Amino acid sequence: MVNWKWRWKKANLDQLELTELEECLLLISRVNVKDTPDRWIWIPEASEDFSVASMKKKLSNSIITAAPFVVQWNNWVPKNSIFFLWRAEKKRIPTIDALRQRNVHVEDGSCKLCGDIEETVDHLLNSSQFAAQVWQGVSTWCRIPPIFAFEVRDLCMVHKNLNLVARKKKVINGVVLTACWCIWKERNEVVFADKKASVAKVLEEIKSLAYLWIKNRSPFTDLSWKDWVGFNL
Repeated sequence: MVNWKWRWKKANLDQLELTELEECLLLISRVNVKDTPDRWIWIPEASEDFSVASMKKKLSNSIITAAPFVVQWNNWVPKNSIFFLWRAEKKRIPTIDALRQRNVHVEDGSCKLCGDIEETVDHLLNSSQFAAQVWQGVSTWCRIPPIFAFEVRDLCMVHKNLNLVARKKKVINGVVLTACWCIWKERNEVVFADKKASVAKVLEEIKSLAYLWIKNRSPFTDLSWKDWVGFNL
């Protein structure tokens, strides 16, 4: 065992140096010096020899990566509506802000459904006055708590936060997918067909389209229009 001797006296050290000295003494008190040649060792490996496999394992355990968000597949609605929501969540639909980022000149950048602020995908489908009224209507019709979404991803998760059986959750998810599709369709009719946006019209389209799709693609084959309108599933 080595006895460490220091030239400085504690009385001549300031408080910071004294603290550092005490910490250093504590560290070296745990060191055993052997009369053997120095060599490198790799602590994670039992053999103390370095290996690429052990390094890869150590890095894998120390790095936590978030799983990428995936839009849930719903075979009760057409693929187009699911692909649309996937593209919307990735900010890959041609809203005004997306077009401008691609250097496409657009004179009026305001939202085409409410005319308030610049049209973005989150504003269009979530926070615009038009979208808020649509989601209020959908919530009331489906007898679920009010839908408040800040991002498209929130819309993808609406059904998962409901205390319902799995089949009804899938129906709600199908309705949300249909609603997003109908809002985008209404926006395009305003832009390209110079039509006036109507919340009532969009809500009727959501009900009729979702009924047509879900009735023909789900186990609810005997679902009547009357029960659907009253959301008696």
